[in-house]
Amino acid sequence: MTHSFQAIAIGASAGGTKALSHLLPCFKRPFPWTLFVVQHVAADVAPDWVSIFRPHCELPILLANHGEWACPGSVIFAPPDYHLLIEMDRSLALSVGPLQNYARPSIDVFFTAAARVFRTGLIAVLLTGSSCDGVRGLQAVKDQGGYVVAQDPSDADYPAMPQGAISAGCVDRVIALAALPDMLARLLEARP
Repeated sequence: MTHSFQAIAIGASAGGTKALSHLLPCFKRPFPWTLFVVQHVAADVAPDWVSIFRPHCELPILLANHGEWACPGSVIFAPPDYHLLIEMDRSLALSVGPLQNYARPSIDVFFTAAARVFRTGLIAVLLTGSSCDGVRGLQAVKDQGGYVVAQDPSDADYPAMPQGAISAGCVDRVIALAALPDMLARLLEARP
């Protein structure tokens, strides 16, 4: 299948902040794609993703706001305790719908919404985590013709989440975190 990628969606759970602190600084300007991040956090914890990552990243770090447009060239985080969605016109939506896989924000919810919008133009990446969230969403990405990547479980602090995706048979590429930025750069620069 031919791809012309437009967006990257990254999902992470336990160990994700550490993994993202290695990954996100690797993305440099110019970056004409949109990068979304759904990181699980406990409902009573509200980390300031902008303050955590902005000092170390070249790309702008933004917290998703309801009704705003997905901004190419930036990293958009799902806010704590909200599901992140994207509408067909590429505006962002936030929901306080039920927990999915004990999580809000849910990786499955966002991956499924992003798959519907970006179809073959989406790269979905599932990182470290101890839950099963993300597997159904990755299958939705695969069904729409997107490209699916999982962190190598042997490289993940918490291997259950990427291993679940690999076991489900919906992963195109399994890769160590350190090799992920170069692989993504090659995919994004490829022309159909």
